[in-house]
Amino acid sequence: MKQAKYIKAGLLFNLILILCICATWYSCSDDTNQAANAPEILFMNENLVIDLNKATNSPIVCVINSETGLKSVQTFVQKTGDVEIALEKEVVSFFNKHSYSLNQTPVYSEDMIGFKVIATDENGKTATATLPFAVIPLRDAPVVTFNSGINEIDYREGDVMPDISIKIESEENLQYLVLSEVVNRVEKKIKINGNDTLKFTNNEQNHVLNLQDDGFQFKVGTTALKVKAGAGPSDRIKVKVGTLKVNFTEIPAPQVAFEGGDAPIEANEFSDIMVKGSITTESKLVSVRYLKRTQDGLVQIGKKEFSPSISSHDFAVTLENVFVDITGLVVEATDELGKKSNAEKQIVVKEVAPAPTISLNQKENEFNGVDINTTLSITGNISSLSSITEAKLITITRTGEETVKTLAVADNKNVTINESVTADKTLARIKIEATDINNKKSNISYDVHVGYYYHEVLMSLDGAPNHGDSTPGCFFSASQARAYDYCDGMANWQEVDIAFSSYSTNTVIRVASLKQSVTKFRHATCGLDKWENVKGCYFKKAAKIKRSTFDQATIDDMLAETLPTNFEQIASLTSGNFETPTEDVGVYATPINGKTKRVIIAYDHFVKRTENNLAASQFMIKVKIEK
Repeated sequence: MKQAKYIKAGLLFNLILILCICATWYSCSDDTNQAANAPEILFMNENLVIDLNKATNSPIVCVINSETGLKSVQTFVQKTGDVEIALEKEVVSFFNKHSYSLNQTPVYSEDMIGFKVIATDENGKTATATLPFAVIPLRDAPVVTFNSGINEIDYREGDVMPDISIKIESEENLQYLVLSEVVNRVEKKIKINGNDTLKFTNNEQNHVLNLQDDGFQFKVGTTALKVKAGAGPSDRIKVKVGTLKVNFTEIPAPQVAFEGGDAPIEANEFSDIMVKGSITTESKLVSVRYLKRTQDGLVQIGKKEFSPSISSHDFAVTLENVFVDITGLVVEATDELGKKSNAEKQIVVKEVAPAPTISLNQKENEFNGVDINTTLSITGNISSLSSITEAKLITITRTGEETVKTLAVADNKNVTINESVTADKTLARIKIEATDINNKKSNISYDVHVGYYYHEVLMSLDGAPNHGDSTPGCFFSASQARAYDYCDGMANWQEVDIAFSSYSTNTVIRVASLKQSVTKFRHATCGLDKWENVKGCYFKKAAKIKRSTFDQATIDDMLAETLPTNFEQIASLTSGNFETPTEDVGVYATPINGKTKRVIIAYDHFVKRTENNLAASQFMIKVKIEK
């Protein structure tokens, strides 16, 4: 308890002492303020070293104390030539007027010599202090020099590459070097020691690059060499780009000129032709090639190489016993730089003796729907102004196998054809071929269809009547091998077997039986619902025969297909659009002349698109009908 009383007494004594001191202070404060010192300005450093080559430099830090209390603080940057620039606005408001700290980092420059502070207290007393600057100026970027100071160089294509030495000097450590060339206005890096960029790691301040050491060569179209060098600290790299202008003179390719200029050479067939001309070049000529142009392409007929190379060359090329298939002579010249040029002399050969003429007594339709194993007569003649050296009868099967029979040539100007061929089920084509003494060939051939009829029929998906000048129709008749429109079909309903239609927004062509399509094919006057009747031909997609094998299919292949037994099946002949065929082939049977016959149908090709009515677009089908 006594200890607590002593503590309370001590606290009371201290409080009384403080009050007495404060009373004394206020009683004499006016006299004290008048005797107070001017503000005190304290810098952390006696001077400040500023290195303009660094990314950052030290800030200016100072403390200003005032016994009376600060009224204002002004700061200035001092520059050479007695220049002072106010750094910031005058400070007149202070959180603590007896002490103010300053921390500033101006944008340093080489002409700065110091930092000045002026502080004024509430009594009007002023203090001034200056912090001197020691400025380390910016060091220059690297210096790039080509061949001791040149900035332009001349070069002629094919000449020896001149020595080019690139020297880089720097006051600071080099960081990297990039070499590039400008070719046809496109800048592209040149590798140095296998790298796009040469990097320095050993504090080098000088480097010499000799381009000849790496076998550097100017390219056609080069206009400049560029060097980009970087030096200094990694956070403040100084970059210098040096450019060497290149005046590149390109050497043109060899020039080929023909005697007679551009005028063509005209000659009769089987004669000899001489083509003359000359070749000149600014570089040296190393070789020349001669090629004749025929209807089959270019064929080399001669080549000449020159060692040593020469500056010019006169040529004369003879084409012997020319045929009508020769249309020109091409001369190709190559110089030491690898440059090539060519020119062509047009040749017009007049035919004197045309190829043999073949005529047959049979017409093409006589070979369509041939009876199985019947004997076909092949008669006619071969005539020629030149001697006929060979005549052949060639038969070709559906699998592409050929059988050749040589015909007797009793009269070399006129050969009589009198042959016979057995029409077995695989026979696909008969061909007569003749060759004359000039190796000119001619031939005539007929497709043969044994046991069935073959037809190509133009169809459309539009069945409108009175379309004679527009669309053929969408209904097909095997007995008539033709298309019908709505009204034609209604008038001849006994002949119409199947119908073509579009599906999936006019992208797929389908074919199906009429029974399946009665509700689809509507028309104001001639729709299927208004026909007297429709034929009930079952229809299906063939199981074995595909579009890709349709042409090879024989009558036996047709008969091997299983016939449909209902009206539900369809075949989609195209996919995605009217022009992309599928592999589908349709098969059905229909009465023709009182007998049931097999029919197969495939999409052949697209003919015409009608944009304002896609259904009126036309396409071709191919059909085989059992005989």
